[in-house]
Amino acid sequence: MKIKTSVRRLNYIALAALACVVILASPGFPKETKKVAVLPFVINTQEDLTFLKKGIFDMLSSRINYMDEVEVLTREDLENRLKGSATELSMAQGVNETIAKKIGAFLNVDYVLFGSLTLFGNSMSLDVNMIDSKNNTPALTFFRQANEMGAVIPELDEITAEINYKVFGRETHAFKPQQSAQQNVLTARQGPVSPLGQFETLLTINGALNGMAIGDLDGDKKNEIVIIYDRTIEIFKTQANGRLQSVQKIEEDVPIMKLIGVDVADINHNGRSEIFITRFSSSSKQVKSFVIEYTGTGYIKQNETFPWYFKVVKDAKGTEALYGQLTGKEGPYVPKSVFKVEWDNQTYIQGMTLRTPGEFSIMSLTSGDVLNKEATNFVFTDQKGRLVIFNESGRKIWESDKGYGGSNIYYKFPKVVHEFTEANFNYFQPRNLVFDLGGDGKTELFVIHNKEDANYLLPSTRSFKKGSIDIFSMNEMGLTPDEHLPKRLPGQITCIDIGDHDNDGTVEFLVAMIKRSGSKLTSAPRSMLISYELIQMVE
Repeated sequence: MKIKTSVRRLNYIALAALACVVILASPGFPKETKKVAVLPFVINTQEDLTFLKKGIFDMLSSRINYMDEVEVLTREDLENRLKGSATELSMAQGVNETIAKKIGAFLNVDYVLFGSLTLFGNSMSLDVNMIDSKNNTPALTFFRQANEMGAVIPELDEITAEINYKVFGRETHAFKPQQSAQQNVLTARQGPVSPLGQFETLLTINGALNGMAIGDLDGDKKNEIVIIYDRTIEIFKTQANGRLQSVQKIEEDVPIMKLIGVDVADINHNGRSEIFITRFSSSSKQVKSFVIEYTGTGYIKQNETFPWYFKVVKDAKGTEALYGQLTGKEGPYVPKSVFKVEWDNQTYIQGMTLRTPGEFSIMSLTSGDVLNKEATNFVFTDQKGRLVIFNESGRKIWESDKGYGGSNIYYKFPKVVHEFTEANFNYFQPRNLVFDLGGDGKTELFVIHNKEDANYLLPSTRSFKKGSIDIFSMNEMGLTPDEHLPKRLPGQITCIDIGDHDNDGTVEFLVAMIKRSGSKLTSAPRSMLISYELIQMVE
């Protein structure tokens, strides 16, 4: 009798265990609900559009809420839980990523969504941020502009659809993931349309994003992105969902040195691109650049420093070369020597000399058959903002009107004028690029064109609130920018590069931009890294 009872009990246990397995394995088993807090958007306009905050909340909430998988806190629940808290006071000063994470922790939610809408005239500007409050991952950020206020709703619709896909793995009709390389070939354009097509915001940071570059840094045949901002060097890899994942941060350890340039190329031919960091001290007037390389376990800063400005130059076919420049204390536009940098199995050495015009800085140098005359020429931006093309003998063969480039990174040194010593400011110019958009052997020149607020009347101050990417090409009028093609942006463009950052087989156009310059007294700069799809130019 006892044996039969024991067997019966074992049968019950086995059946119960089997039932649990079936339930857990069932596709209908409930998933953990992800909770989202949508904070009130900041509306920047002269009119009272309080009703718009409610409309934006309702729209975002209805599109992100999804059955039992994603729950957005109601407006009433959000207000009640924040009421009287220190978090509510901090929100009154404006929300950034740090504050959003604190709010997310206080509310015990998985994600916090916040942003701003700016209306000016008939135009609108939309800035949206999605923060993972429980994991240390980069913010998912979006920036949109349009010439009509009615674009707010469709743009928000696209943004929420992209959030649903990238964060919650849910594809909706409004957003489709990137197609394969075979399907997403450069699209032909007809008429005067910019070759810089749809864009996405890859990264938003608090700080001045002064440079970035793309390349295969760890030898896995996939590209990484490296950026420099303030005193930080940070390396990112694009994940399958399109979001950037921080791989490693390296902090500048010499207080008086300033990071002013970053380039990548495989100069020592070991299958991994090195990171070349250009830095200088405005007080000692010394250049002490260095190299970072992946060792198999991490990115290591080499001990050796170089008294050179570094610049990697890519031609239209993607061939890379590293150049260096020695300068004295009279500023970067008075070069002592410019040369190709070579690897001799132990270190980097000065190679063949590059002949340059008398006034020259390597920081904006690029190279290619820009004039389409089957001859390699060099291009740089002089300190007055003129684009200069010179040949291998160092002779100028073309010069534009001034107005291009634009930077607030300067080299300050004393200059004697009429027996008086005064401060002289040399501003470094940002990177130029060459690329064959049509695949027809004809080279286009991509140029940064920042608009200075005071039209460069103040020698010691630079302020930029808007810029554009101008594209030069050869035609019957000579080398000229196409007035239909500039891609205008609401901030200072600091760097550009071309490469396949998401490793889908198609190259993208990357733009680093300081969207808000900030103030020493009130706020830090706010910067963005943006990726544009490239559209093939067909005549």
